[in-house]
Amino acid sequence: MQKALRILKLCLIVLALASAGCGSGGGGSSNPATTGTGVQEGDKTGETAYPASAVEDIAPGTTEAPGWFKGDLHAHSLYSDGEFNVATVIARAETQGLDFFALTDHNTNAHWSDPGFRSEHMTLLYGVEWTTLAGHGNIFSDQPFNWDALDATILGGDAQAAIEITHSLASGDQAMLFQIDHPTDYTCCPWLVPYEKSKKADCMEVWNSSLYIQGMNRLTTGLVLDQYLQAGTHLSMLGGSDYHRPHDLMPAYDVGVPTTWVYAASQSARDILQGVMHGHAFISHSPDGPKVLLLADLDYAEGQAQDFEIMMGDTLPPEALGTDVYFRVRVRDANHMLDPQDFFTVAVVIKNGHAIAKALNTLNDYNFDFFDAPQRGDYYRVELKQLSISDVILGDYLKLGWIAAITNPIYTE
Repeated sequence: MQKALRILKLCLIVLALASAGCGSGGGGSSNPATTGTGVQEGDKTGETAYPASAVEDIAPGTTEAPGWFKGDLHAHSLYSDGEFNVATVIARAETQGLDFFALTDHNTNAHWSDPGFRSEHMTLLYGVEWTTLAGHGNIFSDQPFNWDALDATILGGDAQAAIEITHSLASGDQAMLFQIDHPTDYTCCPWLVPYEKSKKADCMEVWNSSLYIQGMNRLTTGLVLDQYLQAGTHLSMLGGSDYHRPHDLMPAYDVGVPTTWVYAASQSARDILQGVMHGHAFISHSPDGPKVLLLADLDYAEGQAQDFEIMMGDTLPPEALGTDVYFRVRVRDANHMLDPQDFFTVAVVIKNGHAIAKALNTLNDYNFDFFDAPQRGDYYRVELKQLSISDVILGDYLKLGWIAAITNPIYTE
């Protein structure tokens, strides 16, 4: 029986790879690769200078050096509706090996002055969850901010005013970001604010752990997020556990599930938020879960080492429009929590809300390369799914399987 399943699996992989690159919404030839390609370090022309090797290898950063940092941007303590005190929640985040963490209690900043609000290992961001009948939003800063300035916006759920006040509190010395939280949480608190009144938000929580089983995160990326992106709003896609307490029915519900990975110049709160603002981030199921990057090489030449100038969150320059651009999807640790004998992963490239290319695989680490000719207003992002054999047979990769990782988009002007 096991031999038959392996043969079936090999046949499915061959069929899937043969059709990779087919899908609705756009063209694009694909060249799935199963081995790494060497890269060279050098000057970059994207929005941020970063060595290609550090980006591709998902190299960890330090307090003084650039690299990838992992964290959780949504959690609660006893100061609102969480079950544990501040010190306990932060200790749990440290146990998960996170580099940064945001405690975001509802409509209060009391947790900032709690003696337990400290960490020797993690960078703590200053956060509050703006909580109204019109929806919830997290406000992040690298320093304490005047939360009382937002009081008048809470009763009426005036998100437009809350976003404007948040931005007015920012300065050259202080970063301030407003995130739309769990917009499709129809069981409790969906985002009811119309696009025009919330289009200046900085981020959107596209993956919230408490919505994982219900599949509402998929509604967020497929409906709400695309509305903003297709209108030209560049929102950073982030994830948060929204941790309140352990959950008997959801054993995976924990701090750091999901984990947001950010490429930043250092582990300082300022640099972390700078990376968040630019969308230099991907979301993984957990701190040690699968990782996926989306990169682009503007001066690709066959036979030469790739020098990726563009990463998630960056915008392709005008001269790239209408020309074949070389993209790379880099997948690492794909088989986390899976038995590769029974499961696949599929990296799906989504352009303007539609799948244009995919790579089905059983490998733990692989690259997936493709070409596409972007036009003005296009955006590209990647979802990594974990699939069972039955999912693969049914073949609808956008609707089946479990989300393992998501990238921020690469944009055009």
